[in-house]
Amino acid sequence: MHILINYQIPQELILNRIKRLYNFSRPLKSIGEEILISTRARFDQQIDPEGQPWKRNSAATIIAYAKEKAGRRFYTKKSKVSKLGRRLLAKKKILIWDGYLKGLLYYQNNNNSLKIGSNLVYSRVHQFGTATIPKRAFLGITAADKVKIIDIITNYLT
Repeated sequence: MHILINYQIPQELILNRIKRLYNFSRPLKSIGEEILISTRARFDQQIDPEGQPWKRNSAATIIAYAKEKAGRRFYTKKSKVSKLGRRLLAKKKILIWDGYLKGLLYYQNNNNSLKIGSNLVYSRVHQFGTATIPKRAFLGITAADKVKIIDIITNYLT
């Protein structure tokens, strides 16, 4: 004795799964959003994608920043750093001057590729460094990002 069970997968379901293999624009959009969130968080944490802290700002950078932000109020009449100047010096974050680099990150995607970056000319200098400016990588994929990427793709394909 035996029982025969025939089950046919609906053609529409098969075609939908096949179409998903050729158009990854939806998961790539989600991945792009996740990577932007992760990258902007690194600006707040002041770390690279491997979790290493960025090199500190030079004294010249900190003073230039404070002078620009405080103007003449940076110094007291006795040529000492004012309270406002000290406050600005204390809160200066690495790679954040006016917030453009962090704020103008973007992603572009099409059916099968994703590009994440910045169009600001100086972004390359900070990402790779120069002879006089240390490397402070902000773009990249962390271990946590990799897990999110796999989850997004898995959810999309199932």
